[in-house]
Amino acid sequence: TKAPVGSVDGAVGFGSIWLLRTVLILKGGSPTPINAVQRLDELSGRAIATIRLAGSIASGTIAIGNGAVWALQSDGTLDRIDPATNRLTGQYPTGARETQILLPTGGYEWICECLYREVLRYDARTRSAKTFHFTEQPWHLVEIKAGQRATLWLMDQQGATLTQIDPQTGKPKQPLGLNG
Repeated sequence: TKAPVGSVDGAVGFGSIWLLRTVLILKGGSPTPINAVQRLDELSGRAIATIRLAGSIASGTIAIGNGAVWALQSDGTLDRIDPATNRLTGQYPTGARETQILLPTGGYEWICECLYREVLRYDARTRSAKTFHFTEQPWHLVEIKAGQRATLWLMDQQGATLTQIDPQTGKPKQPLGLNG
């Protein structure tokens, strides 16, 4: 039997709900906590699969994109899960210091290191990372989807602006003012 414990982060995709959480595995009457990605049926909410992760998920996150499910662990390890097989198919040490915002889009896995005013662009295919530094006001990294196309933006709530990021160069484009 599997029972959830503690905080949960979730994502929706591939016809399922994906949860990053600690679950208790009951074997022989004694519970054992494991960190895992749990796949739930979108309609019934029934667990379909539990994929065990080796590290801590206390400040991690989960996201869908680039043809996979991605779990970012507290130590910066990025786990790739194949939704067709429910198997862990890759583990990547990203070097990320912040692990709460992950946006897999455009062939890269983007990690917001907002406190450092940086965005880490990780390429799982080549196992390489590039960090982009931004000197603007405090902001958050957001993704805006329009059909099949997605773009990355820095959202500055205090300055009421959205600034698009060029995914290849990491250079910000002209900020757009937000009314209200």
